[in-house]
Amino acid sequence: MVSANSSLIGKTIKKSNFRERYDAAVIAVHRNGEKLSGKIGRITIKAGDVLLLYVGDEFKDRVDLYKDLYIITGANKEIERGKNSIYKLYIVLVLAAGLVASQTFSLFVALLIIFTAMVGMKLITIKNMKRDLDVNLVAILVLSLSVGEAMINTGAGQLVAKHALSLLQPYGPIAILGGLMLITTLLTSFITNVGAVAIAFPLALAVTAGLGIDGSPFYLGIAFSASAAFLTPIGYQTNLIIYGPGGYTFKDFVKIGLPVTLIYLTLTLLTIIFLYREVFI
Repeated sequence: MVSANSSLIGKTIKKSNFRERYDAAVIAVHRNGEKLSGKIGRITIKAGDVLLLYVGDEFKDRVDLYKDLYIITGANKEIERGKNSIYKLYIVLVLAAGLVASQTFSLFVALLIIFTAMVGMKLITIKNMKRDLDVNLVAILVLSLSVGEAMINTGAGQLVAKHALSLLQPYGPIAILGGLMLITTLLTSFITNVGAVAIAFPLALAVTAGLGIDGSPFYLGIAFSASAAFLTPIGYQTNLIIYGPGGYTFKDFVKIGLPVTLIYLTLTLLTIIFLYREVFI
């Protein structure tokens, strides 16, 4: 933590020559819950800032010399990454591929065996797992999967989608395509994209068969919309990866994801209408 009398106060991390001065690199800055934007090197240091550092061997001696920082927690040593670790990792990868390909065990049991092997080979440690485990992220993942499974198994998602399409049907194929894309996007934001397609595709098949028109543009619309997982952190795996470490909220995803989704859907809709204009005109 930056002390009240630190000579670093008022300087940016880059201009303070932090790396050379302390034999350490600043990984992150925490300032009383305040959100800091921009590159880390351009952040101006203030008293009370908590710095997450990647330190070298001389860090401790240099901190004692300059008296600019208070050490809150000690340095955590990395697990050694030598050639043996690389060979062990290859063994685990081969084991994983073999278990999945053989289908001898269920996916859960196979992953459990791989996890046990990684712990036994000291590629990961239980202590580090406890430290790095994001309980909120795990809870969100479990609950989102549960909600998605419930929507599919109870037929609630299909019922809502079917009712929405029945309201749009009198307005023609373009309205139906737009409705299908919107429904699929909303579904994929809260359940898996596979689940969203499983609900939307049969509806598109039934509607296009009833109208006697080519279903290809509608299937394309569903396929593209199922990939529009920008609105929520639970919409796709990569969203979840950055959700916890980045300190994001649902509001952050909606704020950025909503305009991106609208632009994406609009361009996709116009492109499909242009390519299949004989269906819509």
